Amino acid sequence: KVTFSWRATSDNAVFVAKTGADSNPGTLALPVATLAKGIAQAAQLGKRDVYVAGGVYAGSVDLAAGVSLYGGYGPGFSARDTVIYQSAVAAVAAALGPVWALRCAGIAGAGAKTRVDGLTLLGANAKGPGESSYGLLAIGCDDRLQVTYNQVLAGDGAAGGPGPAGSNGTAGGPGKPGLGAKDIGKPQCAAA
Repeated sequence: KVTFSWRATSDNAVFVAKTGADSNPGTLALPVATLAKGIAQAAQLGKRDVYVAGGVYAGSVDLAAGVSLYGGYGPGFSARDTVIYQSAVAAVAAALGPVWALRCAGIAGAGAKTRVDGLTLLGANAKGPGESSYGLLAIGCDDRLQVTYNQVLAGDGAAGGPGPAGSNGTAGGPGKPGLGAKDIGKPQCAAA
């Protein structure tokens, strides 16, 4: 649990709230509605943080290098408590392909640290044969990515697909000689 009693400032941040709209500029007074829009807006404007108000945000999200996500903000962004104002990213499973709530790819090398803090990441149950589910999928990242104070829950992976048909067995050996026939003493069928 992370609790702060301070008002988030807008100098270096984009704001995301369930009450926002993606047509908004992402300011404290006019937040955007989705994490994807908040991350894209921050990257485009050179802002380092995305502050996320409590609520459930559906969909799979890709994090941009140098843009940090901070969840757990209350209404008006005047307080932060990750239990009371839980900010959850709930993945939605596609028919094919892996499922993730948050994907971090290639956040490595020189540059500003990228932090994921105070979020609940919920992977959906995978649907496609043999596919996996991830709450957090980090690929090609190093210590430039910092993941702190989050709850990460994966969904169920999908069952594997059918295996290939087996190969033919080896040919059988020669059979044994049969037993002699026996006369059981019954007359043949008579014509009617």
